[in-house]
Amino acid sequence: MRDDKRSFVVLDGLRGIAAFTVVLGHVSYTSHEIVPESYLAVDFFFALSGFVLAHAYGEKLREGLPAMQFMLIRLVRLYPLYLLAIALWLPLGWLGLTSGRLDLGTTAFTVVTAVFFLPRPLPGLLYPLNPAAWSLFFELTANAELGALGRLLGNFTLCFIVGSSAVALAVYAENYGIDGGIWAVFWSSFFRVSYSFFAGILIYRIWLARKPFVSLPALIVLLGLLGILICRPVDRYESTYALLAALLAFPLLIWIGASSKPGPFIARICSWLGAVSYAVYVLHLPLYFLTIEIANVSLVAWPWQIAFLGLVIVVADLADRYFDGPVRKRLSIAAGV
Repeated sequence: MRDDKRSFVVLDGLRGIAAFTVVLGHVSYTSHEIVPESYLAVDFFFALSGFVLAHAYGEKLREGLPAMQFMLIRLVRLYPLYLLAIALWLPLGWLGLTSGRLDLGTTAFTVVTAVFFLPRPLPGLLYPLNPAAWSLFFELTANAELGALGRLLGNFTLCFIVGSSAVALAVYAENYGIDGGIWAVFWSSFFRVSYSFFAGILIYRIWLARKPFVSLPALIVLLGLLGILICRPVDRYESTYALLAALLAFPLLIWIGASSKPGPFIARICSWLGAVSYAVYVLHLPLYFLTIEIANVSLVAWPWQIAFLGLVIVVADLADRYFDGPVRKRLSIAAGV
């Protein structure tokens, strides 16, 4: 029987580590890459999301939870902090318009598409106001597919989706790589999310049927993910490394991490990391652009990078406690979900 009250504490910690590696990857990009494989954290997010949603809603979907209601639940979860990120960008937009650096028509169009959670149909970044938000769009497409399939997502169908997506991703990655976020690799992002998200669901079903033979210490599991993301493979093996991480290592880490039992201290850290992880991910780039504009610094020097990381931690913690939680609670009540 499924334990609905189970808390996957180590998985929360893994989510937080992945979010912070994305931040470190972005702030260190112009100087030296501290976390060279941080872009793979997105594939980990997709897989972890599939696992967690299978636990929380898999049975409800099989029992007939309407797809629209499920999507409303997901939008309530993702939209408040996403909208806050847009609000953080607005002062930059105003400065750009008043200085002549931005065009009013293009900027207005960009804001409208962003508010409706849509990628901007122009060359370049899918989400110029918050480049990291591209993954949220693909997360929602996978959520919509899960909601539409509902009770039809049997093991055969699930294995077919995972297997075919793995082949498509492998073929594409060997030719073009798997990094995303721009129109040039838009379609490959569907392969990434289709494989990782549904692999996460498959791993959850495997985990229900067969737990890992050995329960690894939580710290080993957490360091395992960090090690994958900070390792720098030889250039010619980059695509192979990325594929092995996405196809094998991340699902395996989630399967093992779901059964890992941390001590009280590690558990508290993991819980906090999980709580702030989404705020860290969705707010850090608007904060980054805003900091550069206001402080007039490039954040290339490591003291500035450390200071910025501290700013992200404080803002994310406050946003999670005093904005995201209360707003989502009210939206859930208003929407009846």
